[in-house]
Parts: sequence; structure tokens; C-alpha cells
Amino acid sequence: MIRLERAVIHVYKCIGEGQSFEVGEGMTALLGKNEAGKTSVLEALAKANYYNGQDERFRYNEVYDYPRRRRRELEEAGELPPAVTCRYAVGDGLAEKIEREMLLPAKGRSFSRTTDHEGKSRVTENDLSYSASSFLLAYAERKDALAGRFIHPLVNIRDGREFSHFVKRMEADLTQEEKKMFAGLAPYFENRHGWEDPINEYVYRTYLMPAIPRFLYYDEYMMLPSRVSINGLAKGTELTDPQRMSKDFFHGCVKKGTERNRRSFWR
Repeated sequence: MIRLERAVIHVYKCIGEGQSFEVGEGMTALLGKNEAGKTSVLEALAKANYYNGQDERFRYNEVYDYPRRRRRELEEAGELPPAVTCRYAVGDGLAEKIEREMLLPAKGRSFSRTTDHEGKSRVTENDLSYSASSFLLAYAERKDALAGRFIHPLVNIRDGREFSHFVKRMEADLTQEEKKMFAGLAPYFENRHGWEDPINEYVYRTYLMPAIPRFLYYDEYMMLPSRVSINGLAKGTELTDPQRMSKDFFHGCVKKGTERNRRSFWR
């Protein structure tokens, strides 16, 4: 539903200046001489959204990951620079689902997510964004006309707390239909990540963030086992790292069968 289409490695180990590359829809090969930084590129990319968030080896660590020759520059800056920027393409199905709920077409079907050396991420570009006023106007025109007279105050609300206070102040004068209308709008203003615009935070949190691809990295030192017990993987609770990677690999490859069977097998 979402695929990586472009990556920029800003600063990571031997990579001191931004390096970017496009990622094709099929297989992408990364070629270079020995010690050119191929492994560093893949490590940096994997750490941007590793499939196993508990694996300490694939979390950014400025002590080990930031170029040593630039440590003084980092200390003087007083803030961590970006490590990786990933640009993602949103598939037709997910984009259409977003547009149906938001009642408006998106500007495009891509967004970029930048991660720093502490592992903190932020969206830096987003074609699937909506202004609060445009969304509320469409909501009033196509879903609930009662929202029309509240558009002006609602566009200035920044989070769920402000939204609740606004509704509570007006509660005595609201009809049951208007209370129901506000209940329907409440989820769009939760703003759990503290964005400047709660409407776009809702779109990202609800649709984009859960579908961002997770990365899996392994090399000759992290080989998958030559033999595995599928039943053991499905039922095992204390798995080794290679076994855990095998389980996740199989899980990602399961394409057939019902969703119920897949959930019950891997639970």
C-alpha cells in the first residue's frame, strides 16, 4: 500500500555528505567498491523504521553512528542533524480510501519522513495534506450541514483538549443533532503527536503511519537458520534472533489464506 521510492542518507558513519538514490518498484541493486559505504547506507536505512523496534543493534546511536571527524561540529551545533529521509509513494487503494474519508482529492500521493540520530521522526513533505477550512467546508457540504456555522471557530482549534473545552462551553445551547455532529468531528482534532494542524495529524496517524514499510537487514553474520520448525516458530515464545527473523520473514511472505487463518497461525 505504501512503498519506498527515494532515500537520502544525510550523515551516517562514513557518509558525511548527503547521498540519495531512487528505489524501483522491483529489485534495486546498490553497487560500489569495497569500503565505499554500501553497508552504511543499508544500516542507516534499516534503522529509520526497523521491523523489530526492540533490537538495540538497529537503533540510531550518535556515539557510534555520527562521523567521528565531525563530532566537534555536532557539539557546537547543539542539536542532532537528520540521519535519513525516506520518500514514500502511497498506493491507489490507500490514497482513494483517504480521499473518501477526507471528502477531497489530495495534491499527490507521496510523503517524506525524516529521522534524526535519536530515532525521532517527522514528516517533512506531505502531498496528502488538507487545510482545516477546506476539510470542514467539505464536511458541512457533503456529510453534516450542521457543521457549517462552526467552521470559523473550529479552524483555530489545535488539539482534543481545546476541542472538548469548546464543545463544553457551548453544550447548554446545543441541540442533540449538533452534539452528535461534534462527536463525529472529535477524532479529527485529537492531535496525539502535537502537530500544528490536527487534521493532517489525523490522516498521518490513521492511514499513513501504520502502513509505512518496516525494514529488515541481515548479512553473513546474521544468517537465517538452514532449517526451522514452522510449528515451533508459530508457538515459540523464546526465540533466538535468527529464529525471530525467520518468523517475521515467513509472516511477511504469507499471501494466501484467510486473514483469520493468518492471524491465528502467527498469534
